[in-house]
Amino acid sequence: MKLLLEKWETYLEEGKADDIIAKYPNLKPAFDSGIKKPQQLNWMAKRLGDTSIEDAVDAIKAFDKAKAALKAKKKNTDIYGYKTVQDLKDIVSSIGPSRSQKDTKLEKDRILVGEFGDWKVELPLTTQSACHIGKGTTWCTAATKVKNMFLHYTEQGVILFHITERGVDPTEDAMAKLTVGFIDGKPALGGRNGGVTVNARNEGLLDVDLMNLFQNQYSPIMDAMQAQVDKLGGVHPAMGEKEERIRKQKEEILNGAARAAKDLELHQEFYERIQTMMPELRIDYLEKLFASEPVAGVVESFIEMALNGRMAEIQYLSRYARADAIERIFAKSKEMNKDIDADFAVLLSRSPYISGESLARLTKIPAFTRERRQHVRQRVIYSVLSNDKLPLEVALKFLNKYLAVMQEPESFGGHLGRLQAEAQTVIEYISSRKDLPPEVLERLSNSNSGPVLADVAMNINTPPDVLIKLAGERIFMVKMAVAKNPSSPVEALTKLIKTANRGDRATGRDQRIIDAVQDNPNYTMAGRAKVGATDLFRRLVREELEAVLRERNRRER
Repeated sequence: MKLLLEKWETYLEEGKADDIIAKYPNLKPAFDSGIKKPQQLNWMAKRLGDTSIEDAVDAIKAFDKAKAALKAKKKNTDIYGYKTVQDLKDIVSSIGPSRSQKDTKLEKDRILVGEFGDWKVELPLTTQSACHIGKGTTWCTAATKVKNMFLHYTEQGVILFHITERGVDPTEDAMAKLTVGFIDGKPALGGRNGGVTVNARNEGLLDVDLMNLFQNQYSPIMDAMQAQVDKLGGVHPAMGEKEERIRKQKEEILNGAARAAKDLELHQEFYERIQTMMPELRIDYLEKLFASEPVAGVVESFIEMALNGRMAEIQYLSRYARADAIERIFAKSKEMNKDIDADFAVLLSRSPYISGESLARLTKIPAFTRERRQHVRQRVIYSVLSNDKLPLEVALKFLNKYLAVMQEPESFGGHLGRLQAEAQTVIEYISSRKDLPPEVLERLSNSNSGPVLADVAMNINTPPDVLIKLAGERIFMVKMAVAKNPSSPVEALTKLIKTANRGDRATGRDQRIIDAVQDNPNYTMAGRAKVGATDLFRRLVREELEAVLRERNRRER
């Protein structure tokens, strides 16, 4: 009876499938390839998009096979819970291969050099394969909880063979599992502990140790390994595959990042995977993730870790988070009752994406206003106030505050002295802003600081009378700034020329100022004549006028 019901259900499903194919003829290749469930065909009809039938068939079959694993991991096993073929691929990929698939892959990821009596000689081609073969040892090439050095050795030109004695536990007998390294095409048998030729406890082995251990199998084993090295030309096969692996990983990461930005669960799976990947792949993922306008949950997963002091997440947010994501940090800080610490604030203030509003918010956090360690607080203050994105009105508020401090009698110690040193630094930062209004620049022109005066002298908003005054400064960089400022009036430029043109006493710096003035668009002949800078020009003009008058008088006669 049960068999009859199953056959009847199959018959009904095929009937429904036929109806779907009649409605969507383009799905016939999928039906012919084994996709016969109406639910799957209906899903394809609605979600196929620009994806090829072949890719969709492969994805659906893989999804079907993975349902048990998905259910075990409490993932959605309803195909309608996924919007695209790529979503199916991503969820299957996120759970990883099955144990049988892993074992099959591991078999492919090694070269079986041969079996010699009780000894099996293998050449692992991947880190995973090296870990699998190296179980029971303390080798760094078999490490899973600390940094694995397999790829490091292959990149250094080392070819590592793993030799295992059948039926013997290497944790009980360290000589039951060995690694023999070849460098520059020859076996490295120096006996160094922690070297490339060691037993399961990482104890170095000499040639005589291998001879005593392998007995009559010594020559066949060594000859087979040497033949394999010669065949490879001394280059580990992993080196040729590395670039392709990186390319595939990068493609997978970038394809998944945009979707992970909209799905916290998928992001968490990807994020766990990228921790073991090369730094450039982590960067690719994070850049694409934040550029894809991630949902609040994804952003807040970073923020929570950052506010709990995780430096990696602090750096990620500071480098890649966009303006909206940075704004969420302040709300989350309040919600979690966790302050943005000094390191976080400094890195945020340097973010290429931070907005002026967020910078203004940073001026109100405890690390900026109440941090007891002065050097720590100053790091935050300098970093925030030196960013030109800070709204002008906020910058001017702090500038006025610090200018008032500098009006106090000069102090070389105590609280006031430290505050004046801080004020001088802040004033120098803010004076470099290009958007300072003329009245502020005029006030700054009374400073005793060369860098501040130079910034005022090069600002195009500086009033002409201030530039004329600064042209008389003794500081070279101030005079040069006036000479190059396209807003400098002719009076200021002429003043510089007269000061620099000192005959035999002129220096190289004087000539640089003269050259800069002559390149200034305001220093024209008419301008120089206006201030009486060129007697020759006046004489030429007078002579030309006299000639014109003479010609007019001649015609009138």
